[in-house]
Amino acid sequence: MTLAGKLALVTGACRGIGLAISQRFVAEGARVVLTDVAEPDASLRAWAAAQGERAHLMRMDVRSEAEIQRTV
Repeated sequence: MTLAGKLALVTGACRGIGLAISQRFVAEGARVVLTDVAEPDASLRAWAAAQGERAHLMRMDVRSEAEIQRTV
């Protein structure tokens, strides 16, 4: 699978399935916006920084239409 040239927005991306999906998408070449209501821990921030332009962390609460609009 190759996701080169694709952009993905993943919710719940600070841990669990959302994090695993985000990491796989990046590994497959996608640029990924990792969103979560939780603050990312230091190891996730370091991983995202190491990915350069391919991983971007953003706070977003999916219950807030205003935050969704801001993110998109």
